[in-house]
Amino acid sequence: MIYLDNAATSFPKPQEVVQAVLRAFDEIGGNPGRSGHRLSLAAAEAVYDARVTVARHIGATDETHIVFFPNATHAINTVLRARVRPGNHILISDLEHNSVRRPVLHLGKEGHYTTYSIFSHKGDVLENIRREIRPNTAILICTHVSNVFGTTLPIEEIGALCREKGIFFIVDASQSMGHRALDVERIDCDALCAPGHKGLLGMQGSGFLYVRGADGLIDTYQGGSGSNSMSPYMPEELPDKLEPGTLSTPAILSLAAGIRWIEEHGLDEIEAKEQELSRRYHERLGNMKGVTLLSIPQNGIIAFRVDGMTSEEVAAQLDRAAICVRGGYHCAPLAHQARGTLDGGVVRLSCGVFNSLGEVEVFSHHMEQLIKNKR
Repeated sequence: MIYLDNAATSFPKPQEVVQAVLRAFDEIGGNPGRSGHRLSLAAAEAVYDARVTVARHIGATDETHIVFFPNATHAINTVLRARVRPGNHILISDLEHNSVRRPVLHLGKEGHYTTYSIFSHKGDVLENIRREIRPNTAILICTHVSNVFGTTLPIEEIGALCREKGIFFIVDASQSMGHRALDVERIDCDALCAPGHKGLLGMQGSGFLYVRGADGLIDTYQGGSGSNSMSPYMPEELPDKLEPGTLSTPAILSLAAGIRWIEEHGLDEIEAKEQELSRRYHERLGNMKGVTLLSIPQNGIIAFRVDGMTSEEVAAQLDRAAICVRGGYHCAPLAHQARGTLDGGVVRLSCGVFNSLGEVEVFSHHMEQLIKNKR
Protein backbone atom coordinates (compact mmCIF):
# COMPACT_ATOMS: atom_id res chain seq x y z
CA MET A 1 0.00 0.00 0.00
CA ILE A 2 1.10 3.57 -0.76
CA TYR A 3 -0.32 6.08 1.69
CA LEU A 4 -0.50 9.63 0.30
CA ASP A 5 -3.12 11.19 2.56
CA ASN A 6 -0.83 12.59 5.25
CA ALA A 7 -2.54 16.00 5.13
CA ALA A 8 -5.59 14.29 6.64
CA THR A 9 -3.63 12.24 9.16
CA SER A 10 -0.11 10.85 9.10
CA PHE A 11 0.43 7.12 8.67
CA PRO A 12 2.21 5.06 9.76
CA LYS A 13 3.25 6.29 13.19
CA PRO A 14 6.76 5.81 14.61
CA GLN A 15 7.05 2.92 17.05
CA GLU A 16 8.13 5.45 19.68
CA VAL A 17 4.67 7.01 19.43
CA VAL A 18 2.96 3.63 19.80
CA GLN A 19 5.13 2.82 22.82
CA ALA A 20 4.29 6.17 24.43
CA VAL A 21 0.57 5.39 24.16
CA LEU A 22 1.07 1.91 25.62
CA ARG A 23 3.10 3.42 28.47
CA ALA A 24 0.20 5.76 29.28
CA PHE A 25 -2.13 2.77 29.57
CA ASP A 26 0.22 0.25 31.15
CA GLU A 27 2.32 2.33 33.52
CA ILE A 28 0.79 5.73 34.30
CA GLY A 29 -2.96 5.28 34.20
CA GLY A 30 -3.77 7.90 36.84
CA ASN A 31 -5.63 11.16 36.25
CA PRO A 32 -3.08 13.99 35.89
CA GLY A 33 -3.47 16.71 38.51
CA ARG A 34 -6.49 15.15 40.20
CA SER A 35 -4.98 13.04 43.00
CA GLY A 36 -1.88 12.77 45.13
CA HIS A 37 -1.06 9.12 44.63
CA ARG A 38 1.88 7.88 42.58
CA LEU A 39 0.00 7.11 39.38
CA SER A 40 -1.67 10.50 39.29
CA LEU A 41 1.64 12.20 39.99
CA ALA A 42 3.34 10.16 37.28
CA ALA A 43 0.65 11.19 34.79
CA ALA A 44 0.95 14.85 35.81
CA GLU A 45 4.72 14.73 35.39
CA ALA A 46 4.40 13.14 31.94
CA VAL A 47 1.89 15.79 30.84
CA TYR A 48 4.17 18.55 32.17
CA ASP A 49 7.12 17.07 30.26
CA ALA A 50 4.94 17.07 27.12
CA ARG A 51 4.18 20.79 27.60
CA VAL A 52 7.90 21.48 27.86
CA THR A 53 8.52 19.45 24.69
CA VAL A 54 5.87 21.32 22.70
CA ALA A 55 7.02 24.71 23.99
CA ARG A 56 10.64 23.97 23.06
CA HIS A 57 9.65 22.77 19.61
CA ILE A 58 7.80 25.98 18.72
CA GLY A 59 10.14 28.41 20.48
CA ALA A 60 7.73 29.34 23.29
CA THR A 61 9.40 30.60 26.45
CA ASP A 62 6.76 29.40 28.92
CA GLU A 63 5.39 25.84 28.89
CA THR A 64 2.26 26.93 30.82
CA HIS A 65 1.15 28.75 27.68
CA ILE A 66 0.70 25.39 25.94
CA VAL A 67 -2.92 24.21 26.27
CA PHE A 68 -3.82 20.68 25.18
CA PHE A 69 -6.88 19.90 23.06
CA PRO A 70 -8.20 16.90 21.09
CA ASN A 71 -7.32 18.60 17.79
CA ALA A 72 -6.66 21.94 16.13
CA THR A 73 -10.38 22.55 15.58
CA HIS A 74 -11.08 22.59 19.32
CA ALA A 75 -8.12 24.91 19.83
CA ILE A 76 -9.35 27.30 17.13
CA ASN A 77 -12.89 27.38 18.50
CA THR A 78 -11.61 27.97 22.02
CA VAL A 79 -9.23 30.83 21.30
CA LEU A 80 -11.75 32.56 19.03
CA ARG A 81 -14.44 32.42 21.70
CA ALA A 82 -11.95 33.48 24.36
CA ARG A 83 -10.90 36.62 22.46
CA VAL A 84 -13.83 37.84 20.32
CA ARG A 85 -16.02 40.70 21.57
CA PRO A 86 -19.22 42.38 20.33
CA GLY A 87 -18.38 45.12 17.86
CA ASN A 88 -15.24 43.39 16.60
CA HIS A 89 -14.32 42.91 12.96
CA ILE A 90 -12.55 39.64 12.07
CA LEU A 91 -10.27 38.93 9.09
CA ILE A 92 -9.71 35.49 7.53
CA SER A 93 -8.04 34.37 4.30
CA ASP A 94 -9.67 32.87 1.23
CA LEU A 95 -7.77 29.61 1.82
CA GLU A 96 -9.38 28.72 5.14
CA HIS A 97 -10.49 25.26 6.16
CA ASN A 98 -13.96 24.89 7.65
CA SER A 99 -12.29 24.60 11.06
CA VAL A 100 -11.76 28.36 10.79
CA ARG A 101 -14.61 29.44 8.53
CA ARG A 102 -17.44 27.71 10.39
CA PRO A 103 -16.55 28.91 13.91
CA VAL A 104 -16.18 32.47 12.59
CA LEU A 105 -19.57 32.35 10.86
CA HIS A 106 -21.23 30.74 13.88
CA LEU A 107 -19.82 33.34 16.28
CA GLY A 108 -21.22 36.06 14.03
CA LYS A 109 -24.62 34.36 13.97
CA GLU A 110 -24.58 34.32 17.77
CA GLY A 111 -23.74 38.04 17.87
CA HIS A 112 -20.25 37.68 19.33
CA TYR A 113 -18.85 40.14 16.77
CA THR A 114 -20.17 42.57 14.18
CA THR A 115 -18.56 41.80 10.81
CA TYR A 116 -15.90 39.71 9.10
CA SER A 117 -13.99 40.02 5.83
CA ILE A 118 -11.98 37.69 3.62
CA PHE A 119 -8.62 38.73 2.20
CA SER A 120 -7.14 37.20 -0.96
CA HIS A 121 -3.99 35.07 -1.00
CA LYS A 122 -3.25 36.20 -4.55
CA GLY A 123 -0.80 38.95 -5.37
CA ASP A 124 0.44 41.18 -2.54
CA VAL A 125 -1.06 39.49 0.52
CA LEU A 126 -0.06 42.26 2.94
CA GLU A 127 -1.61 44.91 0.73
CA ASN A 128 -4.75 42.78 0.44
CA ILE A 129 -4.93 42.64 4.23
CA ARG A 130 -4.33 46.37 4.63
CA ARG A 131 -7.28 47.08 2.32
CA GLU A 132 -9.57 45.00 4.57
CA ILE A 133 -8.45 46.40 7.94
CA ARG A 134 -11.02 48.60 9.68
CA PRO A 135 -10.87 50.67 12.87
CA ASN A 136 -12.62 47.81 14.72
CA THR A 137 -10.55 44.95 13.25
CA ALA A 138 -9.64 42.94 16.34
CA ILE A 139 -8.70 39.44 15.14
CA LEU A 140 -6.93 38.02 12.11
CA ILE A 141 -6.90 34.24 11.82
CA CYS A 142 -5.39 32.41 8.87
CA THR A 143 -3.84 29.16 7.81
CA HIS A 144 -0.10 28.91 7.35
CA VAL A 145 -0.30 26.31 4.57
CA SER A 146 -3.41 25.49 2.54
CA ASN A 147 -4.58 21.93 3.10
CA VAL A 148 -5.79 21.75 -0.52
CA PHE A 149 -3.13 23.44 -2.64
CA GLY A 150 -0.11 23.66 -0.32
CA THR A 151 -0.05 27.44 -0.76
CA THR A 152 1.96 29.21 1.95
CA LEU A 153 0.90 32.49 3.50
CA PRO A 154 3.66 34.87 4.76
CA ILE A 155 2.78 34.56 8.44
CA GLU A 156 5.86 36.35 9.76
CA GLU A 157 5.04 39.44 7.70
CA ILE A 158 1.36 39.13 8.67
CA GLY A 159 2.40 38.88 12.31
CA ALA A 160 4.40 42.10 12.03
CA LEU A 161 1.46 43.89 10.41
CA CYS A 162 -0.92 42.70 13.12
CA ARG A 163 1.47 43.88 15.83
CA GLU A 164 1.66 47.28 14.14
CA LYS A 165 -2.13 47.54 14.00
CA GLY A 166 -2.88 46.01 17.41
CA ILE A 167 -4.72 43.02 15.91
CA PHE A 168 -4.85 39.67 17.73
CA PHE A 169 -3.16 37.21 15.34
CA ILE A 170 -4.07 33.51 15.31
CA VAL A 171 -2.19 31.00 13.13
CA ASP A 172 -3.69 27.69 12.03
CA ALA A 173 -0.56 25.55 11.64
CA SER A 174 -2.39 22.33 10.86
CA GLN A 175 -0.52 21.70 7.60
CA SER A 176 2.88 23.15 8.47
CA MET A 177 3.58 21.90 11.99
CA GLY A 178 5.95 18.94 11.80
CA HIS A 179 6.88 19.71 8.21
CA ARG A 180 8.88 22.90 8.74
CA ALA A 181 10.38 24.85 11.61
CA LEU A 182 8.00 27.26 13.36
CA ASP A 183 8.99 29.78 16.02
CA VAL A 184 6.14 31.65 17.69
CA GLU A 185 8.45 34.46 18.77
CA ARG A 186 9.65 35.04 15.21
CA ILE A 187 6.10 34.76 13.84
CA ASP A 188 5.01 37.18 16.58
CA CYS A 189 1.61 35.54 16.81
CA ASP A 190 -0.78 35.81 19.75
CA ALA A 191 -1.97 32.24 19.30
CA LEU A 192 -1.07 29.17 17.27
CA CYS A 193 -3.22 26.06 16.85
CA ALA A 194 -2.00 22.67 15.68
CA PRO A 195 -3.12 19.04 15.62
CA GLY A 196 -0.93 16.24 16.87
CA HIS A 197 -2.11 13.61 14.39
CA LYS A 198 -0.74 15.13 11.18
CA GLY A 199 2.87 16.29 10.76
CA LEU A 200 3.69 15.79 14.44
CA LEU A 201 3.01 12.04 14.02
CA GLY A 202 0.92 11.67 17.18
CA MET A 203 -2.35 9.80 17.54
CA GLN A 204 -5.74 11.13 16.50
CA GLY A 205 -7.32 13.06 19.35
CA SER A 206 -4.21 15.10 20.12
CA GLY A 207 -3.50 18.77 19.55
CA PHE A 208 -2.57 22.00 21.25
CA LEU A 209 -2.97 25.76 21.45
CA TYR A 210 -0.17 28.19 22.16
CA VAL A 211 -1.24 31.56 23.55
CA ARG A 212 1.06 34.48 24.26
CA GLY A 213 -0.73 35.18 27.56
CA ALA A 214 -4.03 35.04 29.44
CA ASP A 215 -4.73 38.78 29.37
CA GLY A 216 -7.81 39.60 27.33
CA LEU A 217 -8.99 35.98 27.21
CA ILE A 218 -12.16 34.74 28.86
CA ASP A 219 -12.64 31.10 29.86
CA THR A 220 -14.93 29.54 27.29
CA TYR A 221 -15.64 26.25 29.03
CA GLN A 222 -15.88 25.57 32.73
CA GLY A 223 -15.23 22.53 34.88
CA GLY A 224 -12.69 20.81 37.04
CA SER A 225 -9.11 21.92 36.71
CA GLY A 226 -7.37 20.18 39.61
CA SER A 227 -6.37 23.57 41.00
CA ASN A 228 -8.16 26.07 43.28
CA SER A 229 -11.07 23.64 43.69
CA MET A 230 -12.88 25.76 46.30
CA SER A 231 -13.42 28.64 43.85
CA PRO A 232 -16.68 28.60 41.87
CA TYR A 233 -14.83 30.08 38.90
CA MET A 234 -12.14 28.89 36.55
CA PRO A 235 -8.56 29.80 37.50
CA GLU A 236 -7.09 32.86 35.81
CA GLU A 237 -3.74 31.17 35.17
CA LEU A 238 -2.77 29.22 32.07
CA PRO A 239 -3.16 26.46 31.10
CA ASP A 240 -5.97 25.79 33.64
CA LYS A 241 -8.03 28.77 32.46
CA LEU A 242 -8.63 27.15 29.05
CA GLU A 243 -8.20 23.47 29.94
CA PRO A 244 -11.14 22.17 32.03
CA GLY A 245 -11.76 18.46 32.50
CA THR A 246 -9.62 15.37 32.38
CA LEU A 247 -6.85 15.42 29.81
CA SER A 248 -6.13 12.53 27.44
CA THR A 249 -2.75 11.43 28.75
CA PRO A 250 -2.26 8.80 25.99
CA ALA A 251 -2.90 11.38 23.25
CA ILE A 252 -0.65 13.99 24.86
CA LEU A 253 2.20 11.51 25.32
CA SER A 254 1.85 10.42 21.69
CA LEU A 255 2.15 14.03 20.54
CA ALA A 256 5.29 14.59 22.62
CA ALA A 257 6.80 11.32 21.37
CA GLY A 258 6.13 12.38 17.78
CA ILE A 259 7.89 15.68 18.35
CA ARG A 260 10.90 13.98 19.92
CA TRP A 261 11.08 11.57 16.96
CA ILE A 262 11.04 14.52 14.54
CA GLU A 263 13.75 16.35 16.48
CA GLU A 264 15.93 13.26 16.64
CA HIS A 265 15.66 12.68 12.88
CA GLY A 266 16.04 16.35 11.98
CA LEU A 267 13.23 18.63 10.84
CA ASP A 268 15.41 20.10 8.09
CA GLU A 269 16.02 16.62 6.66
CA ILE A 270 12.31 15.78 6.86
CA GLU A 271 11.38 19.01 5.08
CA ALA A 272 13.99 18.43 2.37
CA LYS A 273 12.74 14.89 1.77
CA GLU A 274 9.12 15.98 1.50
CA GLN A 275 10.05 18.83 -0.84
CA GLU A 276 11.92 16.40 -3.10
CA LEU A 277 8.94 14.05 -3.12
CA SER A 278 6.68 16.99 -4.02
CA ARG A 279 8.95 17.93 -6.89
CA ARG A 280 9.05 14.37 -8.23
CA TYR A 281 5.27 13.87 -8.09
CA HIS A 282 4.69 17.28 -9.63
CA GLU A 283 7.13 16.56 -12.45
CA ARG A 284 5.62 13.15 -13.27
CA LEU A 285 2.03 14.39 -13.19
CA GLY A 286 2.97 17.44 -15.25
CA ASN A 287 4.13 15.15 -18.07
CA MET A 288 0.87 13.19 -18.21
CA LYS A 289 -1.62 14.06 -20.92
CA GLY A 290 -5.02 15.05 -19.55
CA VAL A 291 -3.72 15.98 -16.09
CA THR A 292 -4.05 19.55 -14.85
CA LEU A 293 -1.82 20.53 -11.95
CA LEU A 294 -3.26 23.08 -9.52
CA SER A 295 -0.39 23.41 -7.07
CA ILE A 296 3.32 24.12 -7.06
CA PRO A 297 5.75 21.51 -5.67
CA GLN A 298 5.92 22.58 -2.03
CA ASN A 299 4.86 21.43 1.44
CA GLY A 300 4.34 17.83 0.32
CA ILE A 301 0.91 18.62 -1.17
CA ILE A 302 0.03 18.13 -4.84
CA ALA A 303 -3.43 19.01 -6.19
CA PHE A 304 -4.52 17.92 -9.66
CA ARG A 305 -7.41 16.97 -11.91
CA VAL A 306 -7.83 14.40 -14.66
CA ASP A 307 -9.83 15.38 -17.74
CA GLY A 308 -13.12 13.54 -18.00
CA MET A 309 -13.08 12.16 -14.45
CA THR A 310 -14.29 13.52 -11.15
CA SER A 311 -11.78 13.82 -8.34
CA GLU A 312 -13.63 11.14 -6.38
CA GLU A 313 -13.47 8.75 -9.36
CA VAL A 314 -9.71 9.21 -9.62
CA ALA A 315 -9.27 8.62 -5.89
CA ALA A 316 -11.45 5.50 -6.04
CA GLN A 317 -9.50 4.09 -9.00
CA LEU A 318 -6.19 4.65 -7.21
CA ASP A 319 -7.57 3.05 -4.07
CA ARG A 320 -8.23 -0.13 -6.07
CA ALA A 321 -4.48 -0.13 -6.73
CA ALA A 322 -3.82 0.30 -2.98
CA ILE A 323 -2.84 3.97 -3.37
CA CYS A 324 -4.51 6.23 -0.81
CA VAL A 325 -5.21 9.81 -1.92
CA ARG A 326 -8.15 12.11 -1.32
CA GLY A 327 -10.61 13.52 -3.83
CA GLY A 328 -13.24 16.22 -3.33
CA TYR A 329 -13.33 19.51 -1.47
CA HIS A 330 -11.20 18.70 1.58
CA CYS A 331 -13.44 20.73 3.93
CA ALA A 332 -12.20 23.95 2.34
CA PRO A 333 -14.78 25.43 -0.07
CA LEU A 334 -13.28 28.91 0.30
CA ALA A 335 -10.01 27.68 -1.18
CA HIS A 336 -11.81 26.02 -4.09
CA GLN A 337 -13.81 29.18 -4.74
CA ALA A 338 -10.58 31.19 -4.80
CA ARG A 339 -8.94 28.78 -7.23
CA GLY A 340 -11.97 28.09 -9.43
CA THR A 341 -12.33 24.39 -8.58
CA LEU A 342 -15.82 24.37 -7.03
CA ASP A 343 -17.02 22.25 -9.95
CA GLY A 344 -15.75 18.93 -8.60
CA GLY A 345 -12.83 19.74 -6.33
CA VAL A 346 -9.38 18.22 -6.82
CA VAL A 347 -7.39 15.08 -6.20
CA ARG A 348 -4.89 15.72 -3.43
CA LEU A 349 -1.86 13.63 -2.68
CA SER A 350 0.10 14.58 0.42
CA CYS A 351 3.50 13.18 1.29
CA GLY A 352 4.89 12.35 4.69
CA VAL A 353 8.19 11.40 6.23
CA PHE A 354 7.63 7.67 5.62
CA ASN A 355 6.99 7.97 1.90
CA SER A 356 9.76 6.99 -0.52
CA LEU A 357 11.01 7.98 -3.94
CA GLY A 358 10.29 4.47 -5.20
CA GLU A 359 6.60 5.03 -4.58
CA VAL A 360 6.62 7.84 -7.15
CA GLU A 361 7.27 5.32 -9.90
CA VAL A 362 4.51 2.97 -8.73
CA PHE A 363 2.04 5.86 -8.45
CA SER A 364 3.01 7.15 -11.90
CA HIS A 365 2.53 3.73 -13.47
CA HIS A 366 -0.99 3.40 -12.07
CA MET A 367 -1.87 6.95 -13.07
CA GLU A 368 -0.77 6.27 -16.63
CA GLN A 369 -2.88 3.10 -16.68
CA LEU A 370 -5.84 5.01 -15.26
CA ILE A 371 -5.58 7.66 -17.99
CA LYS A 372 -5.15 5.03 -20.69
CA ASN A 373 -8.18 3.02 -19.54
CA LYS A 374 -10.28 6.18 -19.30
CA ARG A 375 -9.94 6.60 -23.03
